[in-house]
Amino acid sequence: MTSRRNPAGLTMGVKLLLMISLLHKLSLAKECGDGFHESQQGICCKLCPAGTYKMYSCIHNGSRAACDLCPTGSFMDRDNWEEKCTQCKSCGPDEEVALACSVAQDTVCQCMKGLKRDADSGVCLNEKTHTDDAAATSAIVLACLLTLILVVFTVILLFRMRKPRWSTLKLKFNPSGVTNAKG
Repeated sequence: MTSRRNPAGLTMGVKLLLMISLLHKLSLAKECGDGFHESQQGICCKLCPAGTYKMYSCIHNGSRAACDLCPTGSFMDRDNWEEKCTQCKSCGPDEEVALACSVAQDTVCQCMKGLKRDADSGVCLNEKTHTDDAAATSAIVLACLLTLILVVFTVILLFRMRKPRWSTLKLKFNPSGVTNAKG
């Protein structure tokens, strides 16, 4: 008994293996879950921890990607799949460093002594200056309101004081028409 190879059957077997491989990769992608990321090759790689970034993807399912520490002046505050870290922020004018930037945390700034952060603008202001600004704004609003009241009052007075010319003439009824009382 001799065995004959069936080229069509072989092709079907290869197609089946490729299909199974593809389905396996798709199921892995759905199964990666928290703490993992699917690489471009369809492999579930562990995320890089905070303070590091991804240099290369992993080569085996479930292994960690090649991660490296964030360079000086940058940070990464969460587990990630990023290819670079975020640049540390600098404190602004009238601010000082409360907590220096580290590989896992951005710079934390606070207002310099004697200043307070304005809730609306986020800018550090002298507490007295901020209070003076509020008082000046209130004074301007009050002055505008008083000016408006004076203008309305003046218009009303002018309207009442002004008599139309025709009202100064005394008119009397005449059957032949209306005539001036003087004439």
